[in-house]
Amino acid sequence: LSFLSGRINLTADVYLKNTDNLLFNVQIPDQTGYNSIPYNFGSLQNKGFDFELNGTIINSPVIWDATFTFGMNRNKITSLPGGQDYRPNNVSLARVGQPVGVFYGFKTLGVYERDEDNVYQKDGSGNVTQYRKGSSTGPVYKGGDEIWQDVNGDGVINDEDLQIIGNPSPDFFGGIQTNFSYKNLRLGLFFNYVYGNEVYNNVVNSIDDYQFDTNYTIEQLRRWKSPGDHTDVPRLVKGDPMQNNAVSSRYVEDGSFIRLQTISLNYLLPRQLLSHIGFNSASIGLNVTNLLTWSGYTGYDPEVSSSSNPLGFGVDNGAFPKSKSYNLSVDLKF
Repeated sequence: LSFLSGRINLTADVYLKNTDNLLFNVQIPDQTGYNSIPYNFGSLQNKGFDFELNGTIINSPVIWDATFTFGMNRNKITSLPGGQDYRPNNVSLARVGQPVGVFYGFKTLGVYERDEDNVYQKDGSGNVTQYRKGSSTGPVYKGGDEIWQDVNGDGVINDEDLQIIGNPSPDFFGGIQTNFSYKNLRLGLFFNYVYGNEVYNNVVNSIDDYQFDTNYTIEQLRRWKSPGDHTDVPRLVKGDPMQNNAVSSRYVEDGSFIRLQTISLNYLLPRQLLSHIGFNSASIGLNVTNLLTWSGYTGYDPEVSSSSNPLGFGVDNGAFPKSKSYNLSVDLKF
């Protein structure tokens, strides 16, 4: 659609795509001498829409044009071999009917401030039954331990209480391209944005693994140390016998961001100046990429890509962040 004699243009697309025989790397026994092999299995559905609005906002004496894009995509897995769940890594889950690559673990409700805060239920005499780890005879959670959500309500925290704790797919995404021109000078800016996606910060999860004597993250300065401490970081115990550092919602963060991805500045030298030095045209340009990122994510880069498996995306394993670059160019034509 066009408006105002073509100065404003609108484009919109709606799509529904079903994909079968997806190609993934599947883990195989180590005895084979290989870690994984490519294998076709499963089906996936993607549906959504893309929207683009562009136009010339001002055309004299300064020319200002802009393009705004907006997209939404909803995906879900429609089939897997035998309808069984597939785990591409220890964080992600592929399950029929669920979005691709959802995070799967325990949901944390906080940290016990004192031993007596652990109350599963009381009987008629006031006797207290406490939450236990692993089984009905397992160890009791105490002050400084994580408070896990008991999904099935049996007073025992085990694999039956694992649940979907995050979704790496965004609610919407897009970009903004804007250009300014005045005489021989041209400035271009491009922003891209993503909203509503979640990132699993496996870097913090791994560094704060209490199995090892090593450096920890700054989060440990806020850890539970004595009865009455109010914090969301559990106590530090070597070996982590209560598995407070398990895969959990504590490491799921908002991955929304806006990035100033490209700045380009170009100046075309006046022809009267070039006539004296033998050039038909000459221009000088400066191009800067990934200059600024606005995000609440605490890791290096919210746009993580640590996994080659499309069912395991959104897990930050310490991938190198997008680097800034500055490029100066000179274009000469004889």
